[in-house]
Amino acid sequence: MICFLEKHRKMCMNLLWAAVVLASIKSLFTDTGFDNAYMVAMSFRHLKGDGMFAQMWEPHQTSAFFTDFFMWIYHFFVPSYTGVMIYLQIVGTAFFALIGIPLYRLLKKIAGSDIAQLATMFFIMFRAKQTPFPDFANLQIAFSTLLFLCLVSFVREQQKKRYLCLAAVCLCLEILSYPSCLLAYFPAALILFTKTRERWKNIGLFTGVCALFGGIYVGYFVCKIGARNFLLNLTNIFYSDSHSGEAFVSLWNYFYGLLVAVAWLALGAALACSWREAWGSCWERPSAFSPYTVSSCSCPNLRSCFYRSGRGWTGPVRSTSYLLS
Repeated sequence: MICFLEKHRKMCMNLLWAAVVLASIKSLFTDTGFDNAYMVAMSFRHLKGDGMFAQMWEPHQTSAFFTDFFMWIYHFFVPSYTGVMIYLQIVGTAFFALIGIPLYRLLKKIAGSDIAQLATMFFIMFRAKQTPFPDFANLQIAFSTLLFLCLVSFVREQQKKRYLCLAAVCLCLEILSYPSCLLAYFPAALILFTKTRERWKNIGLFTGVCALFGGIYVGYFVCKIGARNFLLNLTNIFYSDSHSGEAFVSLWNYFYGLLVAVAWLALGAALACSWREAWGSCWERPSAFSPYTVSSCSCPNLRSCFYRSGRGWTGPVRSTSYLLS
């Protein structure tokens, strides 16, 4: 069976890409969720004049920047917001497809074209809650992927500091998408410490860019509504009824998803090694099937599966497991 797939590799890839395109089109009209309406309502209120951290009390309001921008464009050309949901579904699909281009190019250099294509298909198709809508969970996945791509690109070409600066910007956008993803800073800094030559200088630049953008963002609201009101409203949002009983206050529950990710990746790597030993003669390139392949292809799927487990707090866990893998 493996030798047959190897012989007809191009045809199989074309069929898989056709399936991805058809499934993506179908997903535009059938795959939706209650968080889609939640995001549209937040952006609608914001565009109508409600102030963040003032009149708005939604815990995910920082993630509305993406839908704010595209809903503003939509309303600029269309007098009403009728049809905006399908429009944002298309925007989300296109966003993931665009990220798939640099993802494919980078993985192609590392693992070859076939593995890069499979990993890109997984990334495009397996999203949080199986909807292409650019809500806070899908934005977190998208920007964590961009952070991963920038970090790997910088590790490979350490003279190009622009990759490091872009990685810091992507982390800031990821934190806006899912504020508890602030934890993703630590594995990112660990990568810079262990995989780069000028480790402290690189960590300092990375941290400085993050602090600059974060300071500008927080400073804007402090100047607009006052430091006291900002801190008071932020505290009230955090301790509101929607979050006061959440399980993320338990450290064990919080890191349970990360432990499952590590166990899954270890199992996949072990299976890959044993499979390669048994079927290695069928592969022309020694690197065609490796532990790296399993980790690369399974990460987007893992993130999607963890979210579907019902634990909305697994955002930073998905980011951390993605970066560590």
